[in-house]
Amino acid sequence: CAIVVGNAVGGRSTSDAESVNFAARGPGGVRPLMPLMTMPNAAAAQIALQLGWHGPALTISTTCASGADAIGIGAAMLRDHRADVVIAGGCEATLTPIT
Repeated sequence: CAIVVGNAVGGRSTSDAESVNFAARGPGGVRPLMPLMTMPNAAAAQIALQLGWHGPALTISTTCASGADAIGIGAAMLRDHRADVVIAGGCEATLTPIT
């Protein structure tokens, strides 16, 4: 079982919130797990954790083509028998009050 997610930015709202925390309170105001919460590959990892899948969990970051590329890679994994089941698609949410 494999997860292939297309995502170009990742964690935008968390990044914005931690920027505000940094400006208000300095480095000590930033949550220690912030880097892990803003990585683009977090979506694929989170889906795999939720489903209990232990196969590949890939994130494709090719800007606007990320979702389509993820679907193509997922299809290739099925075609080449590298996975029996694949969840593939794209997601993005870069609109926040700061952006």
